[in-house]
Amino acid sequence: MKVIFFGTGSYAKHLWTRVEKEKQIFNDDYLAFADNNKNLWASSFYGKRIIPPTEIVSQDIDLVVIASTFYEKDMRRQLVYDLGIPENKIYTWEDYSRLCYARNVYQKRYSSAVQSKSKTNESVKMLSTVVYTAITGNYDILKDPLIIEKDLAYVCFTNNQHIKSDVWDVKYIENEGMDDIHLARYIKMNPHLFFPDYAMSIWVDGKFQILDDLRKYAVQYRKDSGIVCFPHPERSCICDELAACVLWTNGVNRDMIIQVADYLKNGLPINYGLYDTGCMVRFHNDDSVKDLMIEWQKEIARYSFRDQLSFPYICWKKGYEPDICDLDIARNQWIRYTGHLSL
Repeated sequence: MKVIFFGTGSYAKHLWTRVEKEKQIFNDDYLAFADNNKNLWASSFYGKRIIPPTEIVSQDIDLVVIASTFYEKDMRRQLVYDLGIPENKIYTWEDYSRLCYARNVYQKRYSSAVQSKSKTNESVKMLSTVVYTAITGNYDILKDPLIIEKDLAYVCFTNNQHIKSDVWDVKYIENEGMDDIHLARYIKMNPHLFFPDYAMSIWVDGKFQILDDLRKYAVQYRKDSGIVCFPHPERSCICDELAACVLWTNGVNRDMIIQVADYLKNGLPINYGLYDTGCMVRFHNDDSVKDLMIEWQKEIARYSFRDQLSFPYICWKKGYEPDICDLDIARNQWIRYTGHLSL
């Protein structure tokens, strides 16, 4: 991709140091740095030209990365409203680094030789498909897809009687001895129980909004596996995921610590890989997929409800490798992260 950075301050220096240090991840074509200070326009920044922001429009670019935190909102407004740069071409450094990390994981997984053998998946579009989610308690609101496909089923399971929709088929359920989190996990992990008459299911967490037909995503990224996932865009090891969970979580983390210790003791390699399970395509009636989901459910019952800790372990244990994409799950053409929005 062709990229221009906007900003040449101390934060830009920090970012460029990372780009230089991690060239295997940040390997795009960096054309220039833009800056509003006209006194800099005749100079360079780490060997790259410094250009006026107005020149960005004339460049053949894929992305503009805002290299500032303090002036981020002002710079975004300038790019969109003054220069007419489309929003989908404007990235923060966090957005950009997550994209590059996911792309790097994909590139390491699939050599060009393997990619050339990928299946032609046009037939996937013809499969009976359900898109589904679960919203339990008051943790999320139900967001309608921006594009609604008439031949797709949209199903939301919930125990919240206040949730209504003209798009989603809202199915009210009881907890039956489970708390809200474990109930949602049970639904997430058992599409073969809830949708035996559908060939393909696509799970989307409540923190995302659907932007387009997710069957297109399945067509583009499915190769040989019965599962298609997003790679984790920031980490590649359950040890790092544990550390992040402990940092975010208030309270006792004993179950997670024991869980990861047991997985490592059982032989799971360090840096085995991580998946973001917020969106999953599954051919859920396939016996190997069904078996994997049953084992995943057992791990959630045995240890913590953090499914991104247990999923790599059961994949390793079963010798199962889901297909992945080269996208950041938070920002792509099919789904968008909105956060957990309570009623």
